[in-house]
Amino acid sequence: MQIPSRKSLIRQYGDVLFITFLVATQFISVKSSALFFAGLELFMLIICLYWGIKAYLKGFTAVRFYLFSWLFLIAGSILNTLIFWKILPINLITESILPIACILQLLGFSFAFADKAKHIEQNRLLHAITDITTGLPNRAYYFDQLPKLLKESDKDAHELALIMIDMSNHQTLSQALGPVKADSVIGEAISNIHHQLIKFTGLMSFPLPNKSTKKLIRLTATHLVVISTEPTYLKELIRDLQRVLDNPTQLDRIHFRPQYKIGTALYPSQGHDLNTLYKNALTASQSVTYSSGNWAAFTDNVKNNHAHQLNLITLLTNDIEHEKLYFDIQPQVNLTNQSLVGGEVLIRWHNQYLGQVSPSEFIPLAEQTGLIYKLTDMLIEKVFSWASANPQAVANQYLSINISALDLLQEGFARRMVTSVTKHQLEAQKFTIEITETSVFDNNTIVHNNVKQLHNAGFKIAIDDFGVGYSSMQNIVALETDELKIDQFFVMNLLNDPQSQILCRNMIDLSKALDITSVAEGIESEGILQLLRQWRCQIGQGYHLYRPMTPVEYLALLAEKDLPLSEPVNRA
Repeated sequence: MQIPSRKSLIRQYGDVLFITFLVATQFISVKSSALFFAGLELFMLIICLYWGIKAYLKGFTAVRFYLFSWLFLIAGSILNTLIFWKILPINLITESILPIACILQLLGFSFAFADKAKHIEQNRLLHAITDITTGLPNRAYYFDQLPKLLKESDKDAHELALIMIDMSNHQTLSQALGPVKADSVIGEAISNIHHQLIKFTGLMSFPLPNKSTKKLIRLTATHLVVISTEPTYLKELIRDLQRVLDNPTQLDRIHFRPQYKIGTALYPSQGHDLNTLYKNALTASQSVTYSSGNWAAFTDNVKNNHAHQLNLITLLTNDIEHEKLYFDIQPQVNLTNQSLVGGEVLIRWHNQYLGQVSPSEFIPLAEQTGLIYKLTDMLIEKVFSWASANPQAVANQYLSINISALDLLQEGFARRMVTSVTKHQLEAQKFTIEITETSVFDNNTIVHNNVKQLHNAGFKIAIDDFGVGYSSMQNIVALETDELKIDQFFVMNLLNDPQSQILCRNMIDLSKALDITSVAEGIESEGILQLLRQWRCQIGQGYHLYRPMTPVEYLALLAEKDLPLSEPVNRA
């Protein structure tokens, strides 16, 4: 239901017209102005009917009482005029027509005010329990209105499944586009998702005060809730839901596909109240990792793992503050003549309580919690300090440093890099900055300013893990990429996966066409190495060539090889 605009005549002048017309009927001299008054009555009847019907068709149902008031008053006035003209006889009934019409008009007027007040209250409630951007039920609806629906389910002893969708790239998008534009893009994506969900069966419907129903709750800016009434078919529902979420949204030339994680929890077995149910489903979604896909169901193991992650964040924060993380280096090789051309810096963390922790475990946590910025600054400082103390490490070779996509979305990131490399009296040309998830950089001024400053200082830019995730073809050119790193997922499967062969070879050909250095990660066998050489991939790294090693071991390797063995590979 929609009420007329605040600027509409019916909302601005409707009440005034009633009162004015009522006063006119009491004070205008009918005998001296009968013809004028009859014309006025007819004009008012037409105008009032037009306004009233137009407002009613727009959904402003309170106007039916206004129409009731107008019709009786105007009808009484017209009949009273006909009596004056002696068209109708004067008797007890006709003499009472106008007073009765006025009474009925006032009665309708009272009902109109009451209905209007009810409508305003309904509209106020609607705004309180719906999201202003999408019109979907919000957090207030979840905690205030949803319990009433669950009570109905309890009567049938019916099990439900709460599905939590966590759109995890909201922060990155906000930094890339700004909060207002990011909210618009995400709001449009959520609206598109709900439009698709309307067709789904087995989902709980959420009724709103305006008589409409929804199937999706926007609990927070990035947390969406769907409730399945058929948990038996939960896996099938999740697959259908994933297909919907994977559909990209386009708004104002921005192509957006949400990164998401899904967590589920059962009602009432895994949460007797909505707060517990929400917490458990959210915990399940946060347990999702790259290797496990993008969906996880709540279990005791997930609960224990969540506690582990909280502990991990605490320990990581402490070790970053005390600069206890360190780095290894994995050598990179020219695949044409097998000479060493440099190495990739790999962050490492050994905690006194946890032991060795994999980067795939703590890097995502650092990005989620904002620790990534301090982590990147610490790593760059350690690498530059070490390279400055050991100039032979970058005399004829390069070092590649991985940074998060979030780093380039910071104003001043490039300036800090340039200041640091200058402070340590190093050449920026000896360092390559590797970045992933470049799709969030589309048309972002901060990113392009940072990249421009880095290029002007001499740093090289590499797109890491190309072929997976959200690497954007457009940004290969837009970021003036110097190096394209083919993800190890494709490289490691080259011998037994024809599709990986096609994709890998095409990526190498793309690099040649764009005059970009191609780098293959994950070379694990001689057969893979020979294929890459055959396709003329320029640089490679992997356990078949060299395992990651400590900086001391890397320096020893350089000394052992008595470099330079050949001309450095042109990585520009």
